[in-house]
Amino acid sequence: MYINSNNENIIYNSIDKNDFLSISMAGITNPNPNYHIIHNINKNFFYDYYVFEYVISGKGYIEYENNKIIEVNTGDFYFLNKLCKHIYYSDRRNPFKKIFIVVKGHFIDSLINAFDINESVIVTKANVEPIILNIHSELTKEEINYQNISHDILNLFYSFNRNLYEDKTNAMKLPDLIRKYLDTSLTQKLTLERISEELNVSKSHIERVFKERFNTTPLNYFMKQKIKYACALLVNTSYSINVIAEQTGFTDSKYMAKCIKKETGMTPLQYRKYKTNTY
Repeated sequence: MYINSNNENIIYNSIDKNDFLSISMAGITNPNPNYHIIHNINKNFFYDYYVFEYVISGKGYIEYENNKIIEVNTGDFYFLNKLCKHIYYSDRRNPFKKIFIVVKGHFIDSLINAFDINESVIVTKANVEPIILNIHSELTKEEINYQNISHDILNLFYSFNRNLYEDKTNAMKLPDLIRKYLDTSLTQKLTLERISEELNVSKSHIERVFKERFNTTPLNYFMKQKIKYACALLVNTSYSINVIAEQTGFTDSKYMAKCIKKETGMTPLQYRKYKTNTY
């Protein structure tokens, strides 16, 4: 560990070229009124890393897309998408203290696609401090367990997607609200009854408005998304079939294998081998 010019305790810094999951940097930003970071995109520089940060105390600001500014405060968890222009800095009177990880790789790309994330910046209230600190702890070990880290990153995605869903519910139309609920529940087992209870809408109305909008039933859509997510884990992790079935909320690994074969024409192991050889 070392302290850089921004008064950050850098726990991990690497130029690792792991295509699956590359951790560029991880650390703690200590209060610094002069803290100022720019991710700029131009013909000479492409910042293609994803950034996850949690504000422990203080205040800061994020500038993005046409000079929009978001204020971040104690308890805020924020995500900065890759290949986007960001300028973020501390409040001079009350500079923030935060923890962060900077990552890239096929695994993160697949999660971005699975969770349908298009925003340049996401800010939400979610206590992910234990998760990020757990990643920091793993990175200090002599032999880094990337399976443990990938599991923690999955939890980060689940945290901000669940909270983003809660933040947007009032502004969304019902079909979009249903889809967002389905997309943020891929690790769970869902029935139409449960969806109805969670959204306080009748089952028949849910099915009707969803099919009118997306030309499929909610449960068919949910299963296709779940299979897509499971396939992404097959290709981008070394998880066993049983672990992936558990992570994606399937009843058991045999049922998951049956669903994947129906969708792709291949067993999970055949799909993993085929896609791995393709890449």
